[in-house]
Amino acid sequence: MASFFTIPKALLLLHLLLLFLSSPFIKHIAADSQLIQKECNKSDTPETCLNCVNSDPGSQKADSLGIAAIVLNCISNHAETMDAGIRSLRSKTEDRQLRRFCLQCEEGYKTVKGDIASAKQDLKTHNFDMASIAVSLSAALNTACLIRIAAYKGEVPSEIMNEFKVFEELSKAADKIIEGLK
Repeated sequence: MASFFTIPKALLLLHLLLLFLSSPFIKHIAADSQLIQKECNKSDTPETCLNCVNSDPGSQKADSLGIAAIVLNCISNHAETMDAGIRSLRSKTEDRQLRRFCLQCEEGYKTVKGDIASAKQDLKTHNFDMASIAVSLSAALNTACLIRIAAYKGEVPSEIMNEFKVFEELSKAADKIIEGLK
């Protein structure tokens, strides 16, 4: 009896799949992919932006505002990663000056997380100037940390150095996308 119900279910699933593939919904997905491409192409490093946006399951339904919010989420995630990486570096290094710089960077990334949370709220209220300022402040804190840590490049894992770069690229992408919303 189980096989009797399996065949009609399989046919029903096949029928639904065919309806889905022939529906205008597919064109809607392509249009959303084009919007993502258009928004990410505003930045100097569209690949980083595309990787970020496409990693979000809701990206295909996002408008320009939603794409900006997704990039802010990526920045927030990278701030968490940077904070953890810097904390780990601080715990492993013997160099007192590097440890001091790491502590300053850790504080900076805590500020970044708050700034990005504010930027997300500013997007929701369409206060794009304030969102842009928050992103710029976050990028400046990241750069300040990079300048301090870069002098110790031999002691700093390449993953952390790469995170600095990705954070900067995402910040620039967010700024360009937000600028387009004004």
